[in-house]
Amino acid sequence: MEKHPVYQFEKYSDNACLAIAEARRWAETQQCSLLSSHYILAGLLETEPDLLKRFFHNQALPLEEIFAQIRSRKNEQEPGSNHLNNVSNISLKILSRAAAEATYSQSKQIETTHILNSLIKEPKSIGSEILEVVARQVTAQQARAEKKPSQKIYSSKTHRISKLKNKEQSLLEKYCFNLTKAARAGKLPPMIGREKELAQVLHILGRKTKNNPLLVGEAGVGKTAILEGLAQRIVAEDVHETFRGKTVLSLDLTSVISGTKYRGEFEERLREILDTVKVRDDILLFVDEVHTIIGVGASEGALDAANIMKPALARGELHCIGATTPQEYQLHFTQDKALARRFQPVTVDEPDEEAVRRIVYGIREHYEIFHQVLLSDAVIEHAIYLSRHYLPDRAMPDKVIDLIDEACSRAKLESRGNGLQPVQLKATTLQKIISNWTGLPVHDLHFNEKHALRELEKRLQREIFGQNEAITEIAKAVRRRRTGIQSSSKPVGVFLFTGPTGVGKTALAQALARQLMGSDAALIRLDMTEFKESHSIAKLIGAPPGYVGFQQMSYLAEKIRKHPYSVVLLDEIEKAHTDVFNLMLQVFDEGILRDAKGTEINFRHALIIMTSNLQGKQKQTTAFGFGAPENKSSSRVPEHIRDFFAPEFINRLDRVIEFASLAEDELHRIVKKRLREINADLKPQKVLVEISAGVREKIVQDALQEKKYGARPIRRLMAEYIEDELSLHLLSGKTGSGLKVRFSLDKHGRIVSKDFATT
Repeated sequence: MEKHPVYQFEKYSDNACLAIAEARRWAETQQCSLLSSHYILAGLLETEPDLLKRFFHNQALPLEEIFAQIRSRKNEQEPGSNHLNNVSNISLKILSRAAAEATYSQSKQIETTHILNSLIKEPKSIGSEILEVVARQVTAQQARAEKKPSQKIYSSKTHRISKLKNKEQSLLEKYCFNLTKAARAGKLPPMIGREKELAQVLHILGRKTKNNPLLVGEAGVGKTAILEGLAQRIVAEDVHETFRGKTVLSLDLTSVISGTKYRGEFEERLREILDTVKVRDDILLFVDEVHTIIGVGASEGALDAANIMKPALARGELHCIGATTPQEYQLHFTQDKALARRFQPVTVDEPDEEAVRRIVYGIREHYEIFHQVLLSDAVIEHAIYLSRHYLPDRAMPDKVIDLIDEACSRAKLESRGNGLQPVQLKATTLQKIISNWTGLPVHDLHFNEKHALRELEKRLQREIFGQNEAITEIAKAVRRRRTGIQSSSKPVGVFLFTGPTGVGKTALAQALARQLMGSDAALIRLDMTEFKESHSIAKLIGAPPGYVGFQQMSYLAEKIRKHPYSVVLLDEIEKAHTDVFNLMLQVFDEGILRDAKGTEINFRHALIIMTSNLQGKQKQTTAFGFGAPENKSSSRVPEHIRDFFAPEFINRLDRVIEFASLAEDELHRIVKKRLREINADLKPQKVLVEISAGVREKIVQDALQEKKYGARPIRRLMAEYIEDELSLHLLSGKTGSGLKVRFSLDKHGRIVSKDFATT
């Protein structure tokens, strides 16, 4: 069991340990069994007599008077703790908060400043009351001592200055949120990571001119968290002396605009704020969604916020930190070069999975305390997995934090406990939240990728018949990539399936989407017959600038954005234009496709499969070979493939997989599979279909008459022989209590059906 912070002496600095020891000595001297807050104050001041100067800059509080006040309260005691017998409840809170402040400020140890700061924040503590009493006494003494005959002359001036300061303070409080104040109160979550970006922000702020950092990153990557981290560092004095004592304010532009009915009213209000900030050189002004300053407030010829701020930004009179997304930066700042050059961009990329893991584990305790819910390591890992796979259009770490937050809220509200015992968050709660957000059925979210990879061949062979060698080759390649053996800067795999029509090339791609990605929706199919012309490339990357549809995202880009973990099927690739082949080279090589607007489309989690009938066309003059020996899924590239595709295209393929011709027994298995599908569709109507061996043989033999189409005739023949007749039985109205329909051959070799009532 983990020790309480009071006894974790290894976490305290040397001076802090001495202060606690002195506090206990004071308590013993005063014959008090509890370590109360005023004895902690005494211990701190005995150890570091100058400690108060860091907190009371304008007042020199006499130590003797403080010690006298402590002694005079000998008989006063704070309530005891429920957890520790020799520490008061308030002292327990003070030391716990000090430990939390040390964590927030990323300090290696709990310092005396953390303890004193925590003590001052505790209004009900005796120690805090003593400091307040002594401070009032000193203020009163100074006021009496400074009274002179000329005091009346200066009193009005002092009053005016005080009034002006109060006006400035109320103005900033009205339109800004004080991040430093929130950090001092312990209301901000800790910043984990982002050291590089924060250092870059501080370097830019330290410049003489153009000292305005602009955080550019996707929504949810943690831009605001960097500013919160800066506020926490300032509070903890863990910054260069240049930034000590600074105040970080977040400007709320909507509040500034609110209520401005007449021309010039917004300008006047914004100028007042900026003038106040310029006069007080201790303010760092943060503007979230900074692109909104362009155009805001501009009406009837009035200046917008951007033009009002430009002069102060250029002269370095205003320390402004902005945050925006790459899309908004491209749209607004590239249009206004004068504003863009006043800001220095700081790129905030989405953290990698390991960084996300550190962030989530770092904030776990805060969510556990807030929700009274326990988060196990397994649940956190599952939350990361679910958010990565099923929320692709949002950024990490925001999406996983949102998922955990809502799941904790749901678990707490649905629990039937008494509220005293924390609730254990379960993986099923996370799955229900994801299901609500995405509309996916909950059972689809039980997908286990590792298990699917281990059993990939077996699972595929249950769906695809007669292509065991092809399945083995593709399973090997996929496992190599998924286990990290191959480079992660490329797609999961790039395969070319060749072979006659109707042997299962497209069906295998569909089965891979189900088995690898866990959903039929993960298959993105493009019919390459639609890309015969050179201009059809716009369907892949979007229309060029100046053309209709330029602002719209292409079909492929939109699909990949929503389903990055997908199987991309380029059906009948040989029918596409040469420009399409050249465009796909960068996808095969780098896993990236750049659209017409320059946006990168990430294919690195996708499996790319192309199908071609080139081999089938070449071999049409030879025996097709139902019942021929199994084809060889050779790793070498067949000659007719080399003759058709360019060498640079072929060299980027992971494998060219030749599909075998289907034997007669495989066709029998396909008929059985189709029958299972029909029965599955009819199960809600309580209908069961059976076919005799003779009927199955007839379907197979009729399919052999159209051997050039492979297995495709089977579905058509099943519809003609079975489904058409079956529909008449269903219309008879006998389905309510259950119906069995059996198909067999009569003595003339014709297919007949008979229905039976089932119980």
